[in-house]
Amino acid sequence: MSKYHHSPLQLCIRSFTQGAGLLATCVLCTLALVIALLYLNVNPQAGESGPLSAVVTAERKVGEIITGQKFPPAIYSPHLLDDPSQSEHELSITEQIIRNREYILKHRPPIVEQPPTEKDMPYDSLLDLVQKWHPDNPDIPTDFEEHLQHFDFGNPYERAIAEKYRDMEIPFKIFNVTDFNDVSRKWSDAYLRENLKHAGARAHVERSKNNHFMFWSYRGLRSGARGGFTPPTEIMSFMTFNDWLPLARDADARKLDNASEHFYFMSGADAHEHGRTFISRDLPLFSTEKNNFWITNTAANKGIQCRFGMRGVIAESHYDSGKNMVAMLRGAKRYIVTPPWTCDRLGIISDTKHPSYRHSVIDWSDMAQAQKNFNGVNAFDTVVRAGEVLYIPSFWFHYIVSLQYSIQCNSRSGFPTGRKGQEDIKKCFHESV
Repeated sequence: MSKYHHSPLQLCIRSFTQGAGLLATCVLCTLALVIALLYLNVNPQAGESGPLSAVVTAERKVGEIITGQKFPPAIYSPHLLDDPSQSEHELSITEQIIRNREYILKHRPPIVEQPPTEKDMPYDSLLDLVQKWHPDNPDIPTDFEEHLQHFDFGNPYERAIAEKYRDMEIPFKIFNVTDFNDVSRKWSDAYLRENLKHAGARAHVERSKNNHFMFWSYRGLRSGARGGFTPPTEIMSFMTFNDWLPLARDADARKLDNASEHFYFMSGADAHEHGRTFISRDLPLFSTEKNNFWITNTAANKGIQCRFGMRGVIAESHYDSGKNMVAMLRGAKRYIVTPPWTCDRLGIISDTKHPSYRHSVIDWSDMAQAQKNFNGVNAFDTVVRAGEVLYIPSFWFHYIVSLQYSIQCNSRSGFPTGRKGQEDIKKCFHESV
């Protein structure tokens, strides 16, 4: 049995230690084992491993009995590849999600049930991370290791741990989310071409002379940017998704180098629109009036932001003032995440009137700048693949590299209790004035 899963017996013992009676515990344990044996007898080739799948299925059944909640099954198993009704795109995405899940189960670190404090996370030095894997290289090193916690959303035990991490404002990743996987399968090139034709003002393309994209806003320009600000990227007003997509495909095929011009497609949906656009219609977990695992404060929801990256595109380090759930729907992106107290080492623009407020002016691809600023800075490195969701707490900095044609949609839902992390930002900005 995989060391990353907990058997029905362990689950039952946990229920006993959490207050269930001895008789109830014995009944639940017996039920779990019977379910596992029956499942094995009926479906000995379940998933990648019959025994493992049986145990996971039993866990869910017992978890539903214990908690009274319905948990989604792990439907993305190899059996889906034999479904003749799937399109070529659906088969490709299904295979990718299954392959990613197999990778996660093999390479994720052992589960830590009690969330660490933000000071006790398994950080590396930011300088070491960018030197070992240069930001301009979108190819994952063969020796890359994940240190961030990964949880299975369909496993009641792991989902409960993920909720604890979220509530304590500790970053983590979660996978096996049926709703997001269904969107990945639905969003074929043809579907996106058709639906993004009508995106209007909610979509645009930015062009950069290289692979770096520093955020900037017209609002900042209107409010009086200092020093004759020149936008770092160009808004391609007449460029559509249909124009952008072949460029992204070609970038993968040619392994586009970092010095060539890059294009970044962006779209989204307003908060509380609930189906007015295809993005909110297809992502109801992010567009909701009822709090859920992903959106914990619907009143403060910021809508949905979707970013379509091409190989090598870098979004400079920045923080967001909202609890951020980032769902990877296609491809993969690298995230280098640093906690709020690293602000004073990242060169963050503190002028609220600046068009690039909250973003880092340091070029992380320049090793001279990295050596000057990043030695000893706490950071962790993770690759978010299709089928995974990354949780980034409020005020945590994140630097993003698109490793291939990728689609990522995220949604934010307000400050944490006590605005945890904001004091570090305030202190940093005060000292930088």
